[in-house]
Amino acid sequence: MVLMLNVCLGHLIGDFLLQPGWMVVAKRRGLPGLFGHSLVIMLCTAAVLASDLAWVWWVVALAGAAHLLIEVVTITLRQRLSLSGAAVFTLDQLLHFASLACIVWIAGPEIWQAATHTLTFELARAQIALADGLLFVTVLGSILVFEIDHVAGVEERAILPYDVPRFLGMAERGAALLAAVVVHPAFALVPFVPRAVGAAMVTETARRRRIVDLASGVALSALAYCFIIAVGTLSR
Repeated sequence: MVLMLNVCLGHLIGDFLLQPGWMVVAKRRGLPGLFGHSLVIMLCTAAVLASDLAWVWWVVALAGAAHLLIEVVTITLRQRLSLSGAAVFTLDQLLHFASLACIVWIAGPEIWQAATHTLTFELARAQIALADGLLFVTVLGSILVFEIDHVAGVEERAILPYDVPRFLGMAERGAALLAAVVVHPAFALVPFVPRAVGAAMVTETARRRRIVDLASGVALSALAYCFIIAVGTLSR
């Protein structure tokens, strides 16, 4: 399980934390951008697995190759089919995580037992799961909420910038997840209170957006919390 959590961590760092808007545009325009993005994924995964790279270098290589192939498929679907951005994004991420699960399964128990470090540290599974969960609700979550806003008709921009509303949303969801894990699940709703209260004080269009973002944030935080609890339960 540690290997799976680690390759997911590498994916989340490379695909979201280190993928600015200009790289999104570049990979949609052609192979140079696609290869560059896939190289970043490989480097991030290699960094996470640095201490065990002698055993898992081929896992890193397969993760990069699979990522490149999936990007080609989903970018082609985005350009040729009338699918919503949210649908393509969800399919894209499901394929990425499924490919990582397949690669880890191919690696087998011997590699699972050998690859036990995360960023050179030997961490508990629950700790790695928390890192994955935080990246999921913050950086991945910001893109998913953005695409959901498009579907709801409250967003028109093609690329999500790193602006103040984005950082506030990331902080909101991250705080909700930490509150649920560290304090109690009931406290996960506290970080969303300002958005809920503010929804009553703005125009109808802005209110609609706040409600969509609020619902999306609560759902993502709940999903990440369930994932962390599941990993913690399986680790006992």
